[in-house]
Amino acid sequence: LGQAKFRAKHKGVPVDLVLADIVIPPVCPALGIPLSKGVSVMHDGSPTLDRVDPRGGYTRDNTVVISQRANFIKRDATPEDLDLIANYTLTGHGTFGDLCQPEVGLHPLHERQMWGGAKRRAARKHRPFTIKPADVKVPDICPILELKLAVGHKTCTPNSPSLDCIDPALGYVPGNVCVISHRANSIKRNATGRELRLLSTYIREHRRAHNALNT
Repeated sequence: LGQAKFRAKHKGVPVDLVLADIVIPPVCPALGIPLSKGVSVMHDGSPTLDRVDPRGGYTRDNTVVISQRANFIKRDATPEDLDLIANYTLTGHGTFGDLCQPEVGLHPLHERQMWGGAKRRAARKHRPFTIKPADVKVPDICPILELKLAVGHKTCTPNSPSLDCIDPALGYVPGNVCVISHRANSIKRNATGRELRLLSTYIREHRRAHNALNT
């Protein structure tokens, strides 16, 4: 509760929770995994407070205890974002059409930098890496969220191009990489399509219940 009050003050959102409002369920209502307190280290099943609608505050009708795993994936994503990314993840690698494999990349220098960064990540995580610099091509728009992609000079923005390893288990191999927006990649991370769909359903069901109470 103390952390929620601190975050609420930092974000400028309301908080009306008291300790009795925070009840930890046996399983995560979003992903269905068991919840348990860690002794000193956070883990996927650690209980965390979620603002279901990130535009709202830590209020009784907008706060739910979910797993660390669910909160890590969800962040400030909308159910629409989650559905789009779930479709992309579940479709299968290499089947995303011309948006993932444009004939010509728009930012050759940045594409080379992304290739180098991916090579270092693959070595650190012991993942296969067989792509060539020519396999990394920045399209005009994000093939998932349809955001206009733009290379920033110093800072990363939601519209910055980001090299995604579609199925992390396969590694950086031809047909399994795609340049998407930083916004899409920061939501997707290593989430499965099923997890993204479950989180989308969780938010939509909360919205329906909230609207029913206020009509």
